[in-house]
Amino acid sequence: MGIYDMPPRAEGHSIEAASESPCRFLVVSRITVAKAGKRHNKTKNMEKTHKIEPRQREALVDLLREAKREKSSELEASSGISEEAVVRELALEAGADKIMAEMEELYPQIKALEARQGTLDNDLQKLGFRWENSSFRLNYGGSYELHEKVRQTLKEKRQPIEKSLKKYDLAIADIWTVDTNADASKAIEGLI
Repeated sequence: MGIYDMPPRAEGHSIEAASESPCRFLVVSRITVAKAGKRHNKTKNMEKTHKIEPRQREALVDLLREAKREKSSELEASSGISEEAVVRELALEAGADKIMAEMEELYPQIKALEARQGTLDNDLQKLGFRWENSSFRLNYGGSYELHEKVRQTLKEKRQPIEKSLKKYDLAIADIWTVDTNADASKAIEGLI
């Protein structure tokens, strides 16, 4: 459908109504002028005499920015200019290709070591442990017996500590029962 084949404007589609939408105003005003062939109003240039609303300005600016982005992408693609190409060129100038070649030589060895590490991790998990932050941890899926053995061993090793801390518990209980400052001082004597 060409410009001249367009149906006449419907009721309520005046330029004033079109001014609610920034794009619609420009399109409707141009179509009307092109279809009519001549202007029926006395103004020479409608775009200069009609005020542009802030929303229309924002929409036009957004359209122009989008068009600029598209054109920039198009021009960069056709010229071969890209960040990747520039980085590659600079990397080659700096000698990064030699380092990369050495890394590629090490890649099969790294893969073999990673596979071996995976096997060793599995063996460690079968024993009920895992290696994390340079120390052994109990594996989440470890056996109940191993977890219980750890709990019992900790309990036995903590008994002397618990025994030496018992005096603090007794002092706390005394504080709740004393009536005078002298009795409170006596209860905490040597602890604080």
